Amino acid sequence: MAFRRRTPGAARRRIPGRVSLLVAVGAATLSVGLSIGVAIAPASTPADIARSTGTGTVPVSSQQFADGRQLSLAVAPGAQRTLAFPREGRVTAMSCVGGGELASGSSAVSVNDEALILLATGQPLWRDLAVGDKGPDVSALQAELARLGHDVVADGTLGRGSLSAVRALAKGLGHQSADWQTVPADLFVWLPAPVVTAVSCDAQVGDQVTVGDPLATLTRAVASATVQAIPAETVPGERVIAVDDATIPVDANGAVVAEESLRILADTPSYRSALGGGQGQGQQDAGGQDGAVTVSVDFRLAEPVATLVVPPAALYAIEQEDACILSGGTPHAVRLIGSQLGKTFVQLVAPATVTRVDLGVRGAPACR
Repeated sequence: MAFRRRTPGAARRRIPGRVSLLVAVGAATLSVGLSIGVAIAPASTPADIARSTGTGTVPVSSQQFADGRQLSLAVAPGAQRTLAFPREGRVTAMSCVGGGELASGSSAVSVNDEALILLATGQPLWRDLAVGDKGPDVSALQAELARLGHDVVADGTLGRGSLSAVRALAKGLGHQSADWQTVPADLFVWLPAPVVTAVSCDAQVGDQVTVGDPLATLTRAVASATVQAIPAETVPGERVIAVDDATIPVDANGAVVAEESLRILADTPSYRSALGGGQGQGQQDAGGQDGAVTVSVDFRLAEPVATLVVPPAALYAIEQEDACILSGGTPHAVRLIGSQLGKTFVQLVAPATVTRVDLGVRGAPACR
């Protein structure tokens, strides 16, 4: 049998097509694999992140911590409040408007062409006062004069200085008061708070009025008010509630107890709004038992406490409110006060100066 001789070039030309395809695919796969490997290779961790997750130290800051919490105040409305005319006569001027504010030290009505003076005192003026008179009504008058900016000391005795302050107040409202030797009680309209809102004005120019006739109707009084659902983990200490621009003390149970505080609460915009547009009638059926309404308040410490702000990673040996921090290798016992937005507020148990804390606390020595 004769054999035909094959040349190397001929052999190369006879490589099957499917083998060529496999080689091409393999090369492409290798190229793609290298590209993917480069793409998914982990990048180096930024230096600041590396430091925060490892050992080292970080600075701490000092901050006043009030432990403020947005809670609900259940308010039980009381009786409707009114302002009354202190003297009889003809109404000759009236600037009171429904929905408007009435402020202590001003006037909104005149009777027989004499301006009646609005005055918020702890006790209403019930008698004419002469120099030398003493009593709680005198103290209340002096305290309000001082609040209005007059140079008066509330010592409970009406002196020449107190009488001069009353004269100055009256003169500013148009009275010819330079020769007053007494404080005429029938020229003063008692206000239950320094600023009140008139739901309605109940007289008009030309009316003939007598003592005790209604001058204006105010928002309803507050019978009681108590903060609801106080969290158990609140920081111990005396507490207040912030309602609009008013700061009002509460007792250990979150109740507003002082009569003056209840009067201040009654004249806040939030309470008037909760009553239903400040119309004085309230939402008797919407607020729950006895027509109670709800007001949102900031429940916080009366006096904020000084704290150190540390990252959570700096704490170790945590047991309820107790923990430890490490500063320059020295352990310090701290009390946990609170936390907000990733910050932890602590107080040092023993006096010390701590400006930085260590993050590497594994195996740190005991602090107690």
